[in-house]
Amino acid sequence: MQQLYEIVNFYLTNETNYALMITGEWGIGKTYYYKTVLENNIKEISTCDKNNKKYRPILVSLFGLKSIEEIQTEILLSLYPIFKDKKIKLGTQLAKVLIKGVLNLKNLGSDLELEIDKGDWINFSELVICFDDLERLSENLKLEEFIGFINTLVENENVKVIIIAYANKIENKKFIELKEKVIGNTIEFIPDLNESFVSLIKLKFSAFPTYLKFLSTHKEYILEFFTSNSSNLRTLSFTLLYFRNIFFETELRISQNDILYEKENEILKILLKFSIAIAIEYKDGNIIFKDKKGLDHPKLTLGEIQFGQQSSSANKDNDTFREKFKKKYYTNEEYFFFSSIYNFLTGGSIFIFDKLKIELNKLYYVEDNEILPEYIVFKKLVYPALYELREKEYKKLTNEMLKYSDQGVYDLSYGSIKHIV
Repeated sequence: MQQLYEIVNFYLTNETNYALMITGEWGIGKTYYYKTVLENNIKEISTCDKNNKKYRPILVSLFGLKSIEEIQTEILLSLYPIFKDKKIKLGTQLAKVLIKGVLNLKNLGSDLELEIDKGDWINFSELVICFDDLERLSENLKLEEFIGFINTLVENENVKVIIIAYANKIENKKFIELKEKVIGNTIEFIPDLNESFVSLIKLKFSAFPTYLKFLSTHKEYILEFFTSNSSNLRTLSFTLLYFRNIFFETELRISQNDILYEKENEILKILLKFSIAIAIEYKDGNIIFKDKKGLDHPKLTLGEIQFGQQSSSANKDNDTFREKFKKKYYTNEEYFFFSSIYNFLTGGSIFIFDKLKIELNKLYYVEDNEILPEYIVFKKLVYPALYELREKEYKKLTNEMLKYSDQGVYDLSYGSIKHIV
């Protein structure tokens, strides 16, 4: 990130006649970084020709814009809050370039003035215009026409122009040729999710101090798990926003007299991990509410639960989406499907804690706020706990387990012995 700032700073503090491009995949935080960091930095940089003035950055999304006039209108709309002040006017050249855009505006009020004033007017030399979403430009506006407009700004008006785009998604064959004419430097945006995570949670969750503390405490865990599977900041933001509801409902509804209370921190981490995994697959378009791709099929075996190994039947099904999902997110770990969270994250329903509570009781073998006795016996016979048993106690517990087994009470398709409270 520091390298990006230094390149932008060099661009703004030197005489140039070209634009600067920041490129990178969708969702990795290019626009977010510009809005939260770069824009503030730009405001502190003095203009090339007048050291007593600072740059005025404006952001214009090109998404769906169909003409140069519409782009001019968007520039003017972005400037409007600034020169709404009676003391600030548009400089002559700036007014001339934007006048077509002005004609498209409606109901801006009579206080909009375009003439020069002896006071503090805005000139092109003070502007840093950032055009976002170049790859989403409307088909009605030819790329050549837009590049020509940019060329006019940088060549004739010495405007500082930054373009944010996912260059690999621009399919126009002439783009490379056109880019070479007006874009002097292209910077590959390499996200620093650690830095973005800190600013993201402060921005979105400062009003929720308990949740903010939870996220800060588990920052390394969240980032390690998330970044090993995705670099999309939008997906991370989506996950944390939705998990806020799960977090507060769980904290609120699991009381001190609830048997699950002492496992609350462990439960929250289990729910967080599942939420991150589902959110990544959902945002990548691999799953939808109506098609869970078999993620909800209970296929755990006693061998998996006890020894962390897959059974032979599971090995035969390695190609299923569920098995790939488990290998990707739950290598050598237990996987449990939470329908209440899946439905919430994929838009199928609101989050209902009572449904999650039923699932947690299954996970921890709880019934009527007590652990089922057959699973207490079973846990004592699982490695390494069994080595602490005396021979007499071992035989007694084994006989009890066999009786429970004969009764068919063990359901190992859900839950895990290690999760017994």
